[in-house]
Amino acid sequence: MLAVPTPSTSRFQRSLYDVDRTKPSPFAWRSDAQPRRWVRRMGLIESFFNTMATLHEGRTDIFYRIPLSCPAQAYEHLARRLPLVWAILCRRHPLLGAHVETLTPGGTRIDAKQAAATRHTGEAADDGSISFEPHFVFDAIGSASDLLETASKRVAFLPPSWSEDPELQASESGSTATRSDRVVSWLDRYVWNGKRRFLEQNTPFGLAKLILLPPAATDTAGDTVSFDLVLCSAHCISDGLSISDLAGELVRLLACSELPTQLPELEHRTESSVGVPGLSTARYAQISPQMKHAVRTGLLREQHRDSGLSDDGTIHDAEWMALLPAPIEAAYPELLPPSASTAGAAGSNAERSRLARARWFWTIRRVVVQIRAAKAESAVLSDFKANRTDKSVEEPWWGAQTRWSAVRLSAEDTSALTRVAKRKGVRVGSLLYSVAACALNTLEITHTQPGSRSEEPTSTVMGFPFSIRRFLAPAAADTQDPLLVESSFSVKLSFNGIGLPPASVFSLNTWPSEASELLSLSGFECAQLWQTARQVQRQFNAIFHEPRFMHADGFLTALEREMRFRKNGVKDVFQVFKDDGPAGADERTPGLAKKNMQGPGSSLNFSMVGLLDTALPSRLELILPAADAAQACQAVLEVRDDLLFGVRTRAGEAFGTSFTFRGQLSLELGHDTVVWDTAKVLDYLGLMKTILEALVAAEEAGGKEGKLKK
Repeated sequence: MLAVPTPSTSRFQRSLYDVDRTKPSPFAWRSDAQPRRWVRRMGLIESFFNTMATLHEGRTDIFYRIPLSCPAQAYEHLARRLPLVWAILCRRHPLLGAHVETLTPGGTRIDAKQAAATRHTGEAADDGSISFEPHFVFDAIGSASDLLETASKRVAFLPPSWSEDPELQASESGSTATRSDRVVSWLDRYVWNGKRRFLEQNTPFGLAKLILLPPAATDTAGDTVSFDLVLCSAHCISDGLSISDLAGELVRLLACSELPTQLPELEHRTESSVGVPGLSTARYAQISPQMKHAVRTGLLREQHRDSGLSDDGTIHDAEWMALLPAPIEAAYPELLPPSASTAGAAGSNAERSRLARARWFWTIRRVVVQIRAAKAESAVLSDFKANRTDKSVEEPWWGAQTRWSAVRLSAEDTSALTRVAKRKGVRVGSLLYSVAACALNTLEITHTQPGSRSEEPTSTVMGFPFSIRRFLAPAAADTQDPLLVESSFSVKLSFNGIGLPPASVFSLNTWPSEASELLSLSGFECAQLWQTARQVQRQFNAIFHEPRFMHADGFLTALEREMRFRKNGVKDVFQVFKDDGPAGADERTPGLAKKNMQGPGSSLNFSMVGLLDTALPSRLELILPAADAAQACQAVLEVRDDLLFGVRTRAGEAFGTSFTFRGQLSLELGHDTVVWDTAKVLDYLGLMKTILEALVAAEEAGGKEGKLKK
């Protein structure tokens, strides 16, 4: 089982050897035949996201909207900084400048269309081997000037007239659209849907882009202006946590006092190929030594300014190599460290002992995973009852018709919720899963006619992706030079699910039909929500208690799914290949276990991202330059509270996220409007918010009543 796969010049083999830490990782970066080029095979999760993007017009691509405001006199200064800031980010995170090529074991490049067609239909190999794999390719740039010139092409500027488009003017309620409404409408048209305009998987620097939506021409008369930055990133190089960290770096750099204060003019060039009216890119008319230094050093602090790096802007290969991130398979710690009896031993006996123990370990974990999967198959799941009544809607040519919606709790309610949860000894994330399931179950009962289902639900399963960064082996880094720490911009995800009671057991008896109505929870409903949250927390504790088991189970599940994809092809993530049914049987039917990345099946997938204030600052001091340095003044760059991020959804997908920013809990849900009804999605989010507010009100009222009795 752990034997080294026989090297082949024609096939790639995925196996448990990929995570055997006693052997060199097959996912190491290696030099290519071309000078200054490094290549690495993608890991399982990276490969899956890459496949989704290449087969389905950028499906799973990440967007991250950062709403900003600043003094009107500071805006032009900040806009002029953007190409320099993006170049520094590309210096710190090489995957921003990488691209993807499909290669054979012998290093032969496969045409992207040919590889996509084969990946779609599958290669019928019994052992799951495949003749090609997607690889990250990074071409090192040797000078700061060249890096700045190349990176600036990935910063897009919209004209001030972007918001005057008549189609962006009306909000969903029919009233005049706010700026935030217009930004969401623009994202709907150009980022979430249609062709993949801003990312190009096979082009250097094409895996990420920064877009500026400037203030409207009519908004510049006041003292403060609002503008938006949108980060677009291929999911194969980032996840929700890493792109949040990147957003934090971006705004910190915008306000950074170490950047050159005087920057040359920007020369704008119209970019018509993306199909966005007025969009342009920009380059600096000239590049100063200070700008070269900032790019070359990644803007190190003052004590690192004289670190011995060359003064001509040269970036050496070793400086790039130290930053290249590995996939999660290469970062798993040794699953079975040597036992005390063999730790000091040497030779073949110790090796045989370790291999025997490792084989038993993997055999047991495989049995555990298979038992869990078989058990999950027998469950009848509560369904996310946001599905459309009108089934005649056609799927667009690019796949899913994506829409993202959001609701937010007030800062007061969020603070009260945190206090109450702490008093109850329940983590807020566990409570949110309890509330998410309760809302889903309530809608299940509301929208389901009695007797309309052949089988009543026996479980509600909430699937969730989660970051495993804190469970991975620490990367070796030169602590004397923070620039040489391996980049955090990469995918470090695993997937799992938790079981909650079905709708017949765990739901509300009544809920408001109008948004203005108040919800009052009974004592039993409050107790049930808290008790279910504790059950969720126990499940989380069991999942995360033993990282070795968590790594092994996640890898085995992903490996099994990859083998099926290789043999049968990747038509869509909602198509499953059952042993007792035809390959490609569609499981979008309500009530059946949807076979997506989250495992055996889930009623709805929800990601609890957590507190973002530690990654993304909301207020930053900004020094405005002046002709006379003595007249420079301070201002504030502020990140507003209507932050929004998500992905281009997959066909039939409904996927939620929650996060807290600026003291406010935000609940988002992205969905494919071909399958799910937006009005029902808003009902679901509104019900979650109402339950949380009612729960806080009930607990605070109970606390006041208890004090009065005393």
